[in-house]
Amino acid sequence: MTDHATPNLPSRDFAATSRFYGSLGFVESYRDTGWMILRRGGLMIEFFPYPDLDPLQSSFSCCLRLDELTRFYDGCKATGLREAHTGIPRLVPPRVEASGLLIGYLVDPDGSLLRRDDELVTLLQIVECSVGAPMLLLVDLHVLGVPFTTRTSTPVTSIDRVPSPGEQTR
Repeated sequence: MTDHATPNLPSRDFAATSRFYGSLGFVESYRDTGWMILRRGGLMIEFFPYPDLDPLQSSFSCCLRLDELTRFYDGCKATGLREAHTGIPRLVPPRVEASGLLIGYLVDPDGSLLRRDDELVTLLQIVECSVGAPMLLLVDLHVLGVPFTTRTSTPVTSIDRVPSPGEQTR
């Protein structure tokens, strides 16, 4: 197992917390009266009971590092979670912050703040791309002092031609 950390957040009611996060794609992997663990793909969030928590006074938070922030955000929004800058629960749309990272926010029903971030990456060049091999990309991570770096994809399974703007397709 590689080193990792998992957030530990409060829950006033495990059943309600499980339902809320379940609507976002998380599933229970462990639960007893004193602890609950929820998972969604490679994400894991652990919860401890805090029945007297005042959500409006909560200062609990964690950060989820996501490969596909936009897809996760759209999934949260599709559940009916409202976009707002106040209130509980709520979503705050992702935006590029001073760090150069694309960051969005989710506040759960217990007042815990989950920051969700994704790298802002600009594609500079496709260096290599062929079916059956990983694609090699030259990208700008928008990090001061780092003019560019490379990223490698999973093996390419097919290549489709994309019509130019205004070009008719058959």
